[in-house]
Amino acid sequence: MASIRTSPQVFFHVGLPKTASTFLQRNVFPVFNGIQFVKKHDFKHYERIISGTKEPVVLLSIELDLDSKDGARKMNTIAAEYPQAKPIVVFRKHGSWVGSKYKYYLRKHGKASFEEYFDPESTNGVLQHKHLLFYDKIVLLEERYGSRPLVMFQEEFKNYPWEAIEVIAQYVGATYDKEDIKISTVKKSYSEHSLYYVRKLNRWYNYDHSRIKNKTLRFLYKKFSGGILHLTAYFTGITEPRDKAKKVLPKAAVQKINEEYAEDWKRCIEYASKDRKVYL
Repeated sequence: MASIRTSPQVFFHVGLPKTASTFLQRNVFPVFNGIQFVKKHDFKHYERIISGTKEPVVLLSIELDLDSKDGARKMNTIAAEYPQAKPIVVFRKHGSWVGSKYKYYLRKHGKASFEEYFDPESTNGVLQHKHLLFYDKIVLLEERYGSRPLVMFQEEFKNYPWEAIEVIAQYVGATYDKEDIKISTVKKSYSEHSLYYVRKLNRWYNYDHSRIKNKTLRFLYKKFSGGILHLTAYFTGITEPRDKAKKVLPKAAVQKINEEYAEDWKRCIEYASKDRKVYL
């Protein structure tokens, strides 16, 4: 008699972006044993991979902006197609998260000041108040998936990496060898001094590929523009002064964000603490 094949248990790591996602996707999830890991570049093939795997567990991983239409669509699609799927979400202290997002924005040709990038009193900023309501995202995931998401924090992977990795491994039912995991920063960000001059470049050089229809020309334009940006960051980085380095992140503004969203941060920690030990 042929054995009846059961569907694998699906876990869905939704991000957020800039919360150790790259570290997990490159250094941790690929070495988990006993599961089928679907990296973000293969996400579009998840149906074929899930239906074809012999592993009892599938772990999907991608960074989603849960407030965007595309992020909401992907979140809802997985929930509809795999009703038993369990979400995993990682947060980062609000001020640190906004700062990291801003640095990434400048690396992608952004030109706004920090105050213009995030203004909680306005809807004109690139990042807005709704994006920092982390607890609301927990509630959203709980509603869509019908179960409590595993809530983790970027600070845990930074300060207690082995304990944090073990939490996820036990949650998804994976084993691993510590020797296979490299505990290090996957992508080192540009210094604030370099980003100061990158922002100057972005304001002078208007990067815009929207009118370029030819794919080859668009590719070359992107490479050329990215090359100028990287060269600017490189040369300003190697000539960075020790005492008079430029800054793009005002410390007072970052601290104010932490203070204003302290209650939201506390609620997220309390939520996670009900399911596991939090390593902060």
